[in-house]
Amino acid sequence: MAQPTLDLSPQFSRTIVTQVMSLLGRDVSLADPKGVVVASYNPNLAGQRIKDASGALKDEGLVDLDDGQAVGFRIMHEDEPSAVLIIHAERKAVKEVIPVTRSLVELLINRDSDHGAVDNIDQLLWRFFHSLSGTERDALVTEIGLLGTDLTKPRFAVVLNVPDFSKQLSQAGDKSIPIMRFKDKLAREVKAVFSTSSDNLITYFGHDQFLLLKDAARGEETLKLFIQKSSQMFRNIGGGLTAGVGNRYLGTEGLVTSFKEAETALRLGLKLKKPGGAYLVDDLGLYVVFGEVGVDRQVHLAKRLLAPLLKEPDLLKTLRAYFEANLTLTQAAKALHIHRNTLIYRLGKIKTLTKLDPEEFEDAVQLKMALTLLDLE
Repeated sequence: MAQPTLDLSPQFSRTIVTQVMSLLGRDVSLADPKGVVVASYNPNLAGQRIKDASGALKDEGLVDLDDGQAVGFRIMHEDEPSAVLIIHAERKAVKEVIPVTRSLVELLINRDSDHGAVDNIDQLLWRFFHSLSGTERDALVTEIGLLGTDLTKPRFAVVLNVPDFSKQLSQAGDKSIPIMRFKDKLAREVKAVFSTSSDNLITYFGHDQFLLLKDAARGEETLKLFIQKSSQMFRNIGGGLTAGVGNRYLGTEGLVTSFKEAETALRLGLKLKKPGGAYLVDDLGLYVVFGEVGVDRQVHLAKRLLAPLLKEPDLLKTLRAYFEANLTLTQAAKALHIHRNTLIYRLGKIKTLTKLDPEEFEDAVQLKMALTLLDLE
């Protein structure tokens, strides 16, 4: 295994521990790849080896440490396991927050490893969107406002993936130059499409990601136009950009929701679709259940997907019977007391109305998930 390039200096390690403790309200330590604590809530633990901590580097999941009194998980940096974050609590007390904590720490490491290339406003926005504390988030809104940025204005979030940007940044003498160059390119393209809209924010979020907070004072038409024009904008910028786009909401909490949707859309778009497009979370269908999108939003998307069938109860009943028969035409037709050809006709109509084919596996999965979410309401 290649040696990790992460510099776990005491000061940097303490910064990570302090940030995580403030977010989780839990005692936290950070260990190096040998399991030796480099920073901790308890200064007396520094330099001590935590039992089984080094084993966490070999495991993608959560590992019990210190005879069950703590849990740990590995932190990745440049595709290498480089540290172990230790939360001094029982597994059942913290397992729900582990995924977001892991993401937070890795983003923090990626951001800080850029050695100060990020503007202060970029750092504040990163903290705002990744804060688990409502009190801290409110304070950040005020602080960001003092710098001339009003986060309460209507906007939607766009998270952009710029392939190999972090590699380009690592090779730059002045790291601020590539960041500003990309920001300027994106700002020009957005301005070319939205000539009367100037209250947009573009920030660097570390690694290969940028965030655009698009002014949406004119409502949903701005969101629709952005999706429509995104392919041309991205081609003009170059570099194989991919973007996830969140919906437009009001208020700062709505902006956070839009950001989470954009992150989900980008992640799923890269994995389930293909790089090089702009993906609105609503257009990913029920695959959003695999992302950090709330159940309410999932139910909303399910209703939208099934809306044409809700107006035709026979078709909805047909779809349910088809799934209950394990996609077997003969059994479903028998259960519905209709001819097999009638069933085939109805399935064809369902395909026309929903744009999803019940007889195709991937489409059938989405339709089944939509029915399940509908039943949850």
